Parts: sequence; C-alpha cells; structure tokens
Amino acid sequence: MSLVQQLQLNDVIEPTPVANWPVAPGWWIVYGLAILLVVLGILWLIKLSKQRANQKRTLAALQQCWEQHHATSDFTGFRQTANLVLKRHCLQLGHRDIAAMPATSWQSFLQKKLPEKYHTDIADFCGSLYRPQITTESEAHECRTRVQQWIRRLKC
Repeated sequence: MSLVQQLQLNDVIEPTPVANWPVAPGWWIVYGLAILLVVLGILWLIKLSKQRANQKRTLAALQQCWEQHHATSDFTGFRQTANLVLKRHCLQLGHRDIAAMPATSWQSFLQKKLPEKYHTDIADFCGSLYRPQITTESEAHECRTRVQQWIRRLKC
C-alpha cells in the first residue's frame, strides 16, 4: 500500500468566497463621513453662489446709481445713495440691525467687517456723509470705487 492510500487524504476543498455585504463597521463610518462631507460641500457651494449673486446685484445697483448721478451731473447725493446701497447689501447678508445704526456705529461695523487697510477710507466716507459740501465727479468716482471694493471684500 502506498503512503497516499494509507493516509486516506481527501481532495482540497476550496473555501467559500467571502461576501461583500455586509461590510465591516469601519467602512460604514467611512461611508457616512464621505456622505456628510459631500452634503456639507453642496451646502457651502449653495451659500457661496447666493452670496455671489447678492454681490452682483448690489454692484449692479451701485452702477445704476452711478449712471443716474453721472447722467444728471449731480454728484452731491451720490455718497448717500452709495451708503444706502452698501447698507442694503449688509441687510441682505442678514444684519437686521444695520438699518437704524447711527453713523458712528455704522463706521465701527464696517471697520470690524473689512480688512484694516480700508479703515481710513471708511472713516473718511462715514464722515463725509453729512457734510454739506458739493462733491465733484472725481470724488464721486473715488467713492464709487471704494464702495465697490468694500462690497467685494465684505465678510458678513
């Protein structure tokens, strides 16, 4: 008798394949985190697109005010109009208490929300809102440029 016959060995049996489901608990955590990140990313993109649309509308309103004042060559009221457009922009961003703010509070609010390099411009702008001086076209253009920069950089 041969050795193989004496041992009475059976054929090799292949193991049953491992099923893909259910997956291990660690993978469920990974899937959950991935879904959470995708949802948060989508919400962030929606918020960003709304902010950019609001910013574009505000810049268009400022441009329309500029064109109206430029067409009539009446630049005395442009600062007040630009101030109203800027306040309306902040109201649309969710700051409800801005409408009734006095000039000093409005100035400090803008200084908190804008980078430090604009603080002197903000002080000049807020101080000039109530001066009875006539604004020239170059001053109005400078005011318009400043307000456009502020609208683009305002973090609310």
